[in-house]
Amino acid sequence: MTGPLLLTPHLPADPTHLDPLRLDRWYADPLPLTRRPPQDLTGMLRAAVPVMAATTDVPAALAMLRDVDPPLCVLARRYPGLWQRIPGLESALGHLGRVRQGLPRSDNDLYGAFNPEDRLRTLTGLDAERLLIDGIRTGGIGLHTVMHRLSIIADWVVGRRPDWAAVQAAGELGPAWDPMVKSAVLMARQMDLDVFAADYIPWLVPLKIEGRVYRAPTGAQFTNTWLDWALWGPEVARADPAYRAYSAQLRPECSPLARSLGQRIVTTCGNQSLISALETRFPPGVHPAARYAVLDGLEALLRRMRDFRAVHQRFALQTLMMREPDRGSGMIEDPPFAGLLDHTRAARARVGALRGS
Repeated sequence: MTGPLLLTPHLPADPTHLDPLRLDRWYADPLPLTRRPPQDLTGMLRAAVPVMAATTDVPAALAMLRDVDPPLCVLARRYPGLWQRIPGLESALGHLGRVRQGLPRSDNDLYGAFNPEDRLRTLTGLDAERLLIDGIRTGGIGLHTVMHRLSIIADWVVGRRPDWAAVQAAGELGPAWDPMVKSAVLMARQMDLDVFAADYIPWLVPLKIEGRVYRAPTGAQFTNTWLDWALWGPEVARADPAYRAYSAQLRPECSPLARSLGQRIVTTCGNQSLISALETRFPPGVHPAARYAVLDGLEALLRRMRDFRAVHQRFALQTLMMREPDRGSGMIEDPPFAGLLDHTRAARARVGALRGS
């Protein structure tokens, strides 16, 4: 269920079904990692270190980071300092991060889209965890589809694509985001909040690797930072210090594909957001019907993003109040939920103004 959009020249093969550390059987044990003895977790990690340290293959490195992260989280929470005493493990994690050119631990793509549905890598095995993984998987695929289509529209703005290509891309924005909204609604309706907040989320802990703290895989809100940046980010960052700090912290943690597409969109638009570019120019000779179709597609996307954020904010704030202080969800600081929702609404209003002009 990963889809080709998650693959790039840097990642030519899908790592979902790779098992380079031979852990399929280990993860098939019905006893969740949170209830296993520490020697089971440390023994697995000790055996993995030589393989981790030797690999130079990107898909294999990703699969390894995906597979060692759950036991690392359990050890970090229950036995602080224990995993760091495993010889060579911390440097092996750093090595895998350099091989993948990204984080030296798991992330939303690895925990979600690249987590094999038939051999799921989990910490707790709880329904709450499986529901969140499904949501992150759905969100990752939708996000990369949207970013790809926005890059086509950015090319159209500067005259590199014909009208029909931009119209087709714009028409696919809303449908690509629909699963995100449905997933957020499903979690809000079906998630046992007490279990989610007390028995699952506290196990998703930040890890300090080679002197830097990296958050754990978490909800889809964080992975959208490059989408926000491509649509409206640069100009908002100049006026909103809270958003500027939030975006600057999280954009480097997004997937390489989202990062490359977001950077490409902003660069193509003259180092400004896509909406700002549309406010200053349209392709020469653009057909009025194409102009309105593109704006309609962007408005449909932003409306769905607003709906997603409204549902996610209610769900997240409920669970944040129920969680142990400073525990879990990968968060180091609470995200500016209200500000992100306000900026999304403002971006939609800007597109609406262009449609009416």
